[in-house]
Amino acid sequence: MRLNAHCFIDEVVFDPLPTQFPIRDGMAWISINHGPYKSGEKQEVLGSILHYKVLVDPNEFLRPEDHTHDHSIQFKKIGELLDKYRGIMYEIAATIEGLISISTIKSFPPFRIQQVMINLTADTHEEQEMIDKELISYTFGDVGVAREKQNIVVNGIDKILVPIATANDHLSALAIYTTGVRALERFDMEVAFSSFFRVIEGYLGDGSSRVEQALLKKETEVTSLLKITTDTFAALHRILTNLSLPITSKDKSDNRGIISDIVLLRHKLMHYNLKQQDHHFYSAMRIDLRYLVNQLHRAAFFLIREDIELK
Repeated sequence: MRLNAHCFIDEVVFDPLPTQFPIRDGMAWISINHGPYKSGEKQEVLGSILHYKVLVDPNEFLRPEDHTHDHSIQFKKIGELLDKYRGIMYEIAATIEGLISISTIKSFPPFRIQQVMINLTADTHEEQEMIDKELISYTFGDVGVAREKQNIVVNGIDKILVPIATANDHLSALAIYTTGVRALERFDMEVAFSSFFRVIEGYLGDGSSRVEQALLKKETEVTSLLKITTDTFAALHRILTNLSLPITSKDKSDNRGIISDIVLLRHKLMHYNLKQQDHHFYSAMRIDLRYLVNQLHRAAFFLIREDIELK
């Protein structure tokens, strides 16, 4: 069975289009993304599409037995599959973006890894039967993400700007926080992680060079801001294991251990060794980081809001 995945990059075209190239056990290529067809009008070029095709085992996509009223078990598996192949698409996109950037010395717009579409096509009669009988999840993706160009409308700006004088005294925190939010939107989870951690470090670590000890002294405050769920805890352990790092936390209630593990991870993300790339990156790392980034984002959000007395 063949898996076909694609994601978009807006306002960028490749001329000429690159030929197919092998990557991650499959083939990737880029095509032009046209706007909707309108009779008598030339089709608008919106940008490009990154495609990826690979042979897969259809059993990986079997639908689980699900008797829940909201099909939550099936949706959870679809989410896990989407995250797996989103990680691969990110790896391909990052490779292309990196090569273009170092070849042109220019920044390059990001591929929209947060909007990946996937569908399976059969190679045999038996596989087609699995699709026809809906035994497998054969088409799925981020279908709810809007891509049309729209103006963002900000309502109540006068109310938002009321604490401007107070906020100006915390410009550095707001700037770092905004960097994290923009990185999160682009799916740059390492940058988002570091940015939100810096806000937490600034407020609760008091600029100490011994960050871990400083945060451990404020364990109660830190853990009240970080809501470590089972999924978040599991993701933290997956990251540490994949990066060959020691694990301190025993379970999701081990607050001190979790703080130590997060500080260690932050330290690891700040460094790089080309000879040991697998100790710094793996395909699903950004997927796993997202769980932690969401909690660090939450903590930074409340720390700044409380500090500038934003109600």
